[in-house]
Amino acid sequence: MLVRKAVPSDLPEMLRMYGEMGLDYDPPNLSSPLFLLKTVAENGRGRPEMAAALRVTAETFLFVNRNDPPAHAARMFMALHEETRKLAANLGLDDVHAWVPPELEQKFGYQLKRIGWKKQLWPSFSREVR
Repeated sequence: MLVRKAVPSDLPEMLRMYGEMGLDYDPPNLSSPLFLLKTVAENGRGRPEMAAALRVTAETFLFVNRNDPPAHAARMFMALHEETRKLAANLGLDDVHAWVPPELEQKFGYQLKRIGWKKQLWPSFSREVR
């Protein structure tokens, strides 16, 4: 078995494998510069049998002055949200993630949904790499 960085000629095989997985969503654009790393595992015949791709995303953090009146804080949040969204798009990001603490999910999650955020159906896992 050989694990190596993917090369452009591996992409069709990666997409073929993706199609055979039967997932109910479109395949990622593996040519996007947001995919910083693509690796494949092959059995020594030059053909990938498994692959992984790492795409850049952004985790958002919100810092709030708890002394602001609620109406003022809401207006500031909306302005901050929209400008940050535009700047993230200008940077070339496809998406931004917010991991909301469970105790804030009901109230703040509702507000996020009202302005276009979606609660992801899939559980999220993370791993430190250092």
